[in-house]
Amino acid sequence: MHSKRLTPTFFVLSLALCSTSNRLNADTSGYFTYTDEGNSITINHYDHKGFGGHVNIPSNIAGKPVTVIGENAFEGCHLSRVTIPVGVTTIGDYAFDSCSTLTEVAIPSNVTNIGGFAFYGCNLISVSIPASVTSIGNSPFTDCTQLANINVDVGNLNYSSLNGVLFNKLETVILEYPAGRNGNYLIPASVTDVGAYAFDHCGGLNSVTFPSTVTSIGDVAFGYCAGLTSVTLPSAVNNLGNYAFFEAGLTRAKFLGNAPMMGTSVFDNTSVNFTVFYVSSKSGFSFPIWQTYQSLGVPEGPEIDVQQPVRTQLKSGISKKSFGTVAFGKTGVTKTFTIGNSGNADLTGLTVFKDGPDAADFDISVLSKTSLVIDEVTTFKVSFKPTIAGTRNATIHITSNDANENPFEIKVTGMGVVP
Repeated sequence: MHSKRLTPTFFVLSLALCSTSNRLNADTSGYFTYTDEGNSITINHYDHKGFGGHVNIPSNIAGKPVTVIGENAFEGCHLSRVTIPVGVTTIGDYAFDSCSTLTEVAIPSNVTNIGGFAFYGCNLISVSIPASVTSIGNSPFTDCTQLANINVDVGNLNYSSLNGVLFNKLETVILEYPAGRNGNYLIPASVTDVGAYAFDHCGGLNSVTFPSTVTSIGDVAFGYCAGLTSVTLPSAVNNLGNYAFFEAGLTRAKFLGNAPMMGTSVFDNTSVNFTVFYVSSKSGFSFPIWQTYQSLGVPEGPEIDVQQPVRTQLKSGISKKSFGTVAFGKTGVTKTFTIGNSGNADLTGLTVFKDGPDAADFDISVLSKTSLVIDEVTTFKVSFKPTIAGTRNATIHITSNDANENPFEIKVTGMGVVP
């Protein structure tokens, strides 16, 4: 499998044959190898790739206009800036692939086609797509780790940019998310499809929230998103493309609907503890393995999930947390408890209270939220301040609308000693 881009072998071979054929029939002009197409020129190769700086692609060669920058023409070049002449209409697949020092390029106003992965792995900060562009291949700016915005001319009839993210004009399909963005992303409610390679190599993406409208996630859509640790897929999702989450940082994926059509290796090479969670009442899943992945069914409705510390799941009525030894009259370490909703409906009616023989020795903070939507979390803190020496015990209760764990109970203990 190709570590950079997952492309069928036959396609790579066809590109190689095409490129070789072009060069055998090509002429040279300065550092450029080109093909005379009759009325225009296609640049096939830049022969000065080891040198840096700025290059002006000629507007004319042999008295004819340069209209095409061919496939892989500048691949691996060390340039910092490229000026593309206004007569160019096509930027081919992988044209500037792996030009890791390329920080600046202006796409001229006559370009109609931008090929797939055209600027793969470049160091671009921002790009603008002119109104003339009518065709864009798969993720032309993938792995441009400094790229924060993809802008689209407002006159473009085929594409749009919403907060720097590339969409089709109707904003129903995400075409490309800038790889240089960090943090969390809430996909707009208009979206029905996440396109192939849309988030590919977005290492700083920490979480993504899907609207209920999304039905399809394309090939390698979230491939190599190392910071993405968890996803919840809405019930409308019916198709996951090949390698959709390949080598993402996922530890879990939760399905709210029936099992979708699955491509090849959808969740391969994620965390060693990766687990698929599904609603037990939904069809098409299996336990303890589904589609080669570890799996677990969860009940229909809200489901309380309490952790302390984070990623250490507590069991109601069984788990016990010790606050150690503390001199009475002093306050010991404070522990933070996380309440989450791992079900498929809102978790409501949340309250926290304490009882037991020594409840007064344990202080509990107030919850900031009393209801949680799917996968939302809230926290509360508990500290131990013994009033006398000896073993001190209490129970913490968390009420909610969880059907079988209401209240959720956690036993707490600590030892008071003479100062």
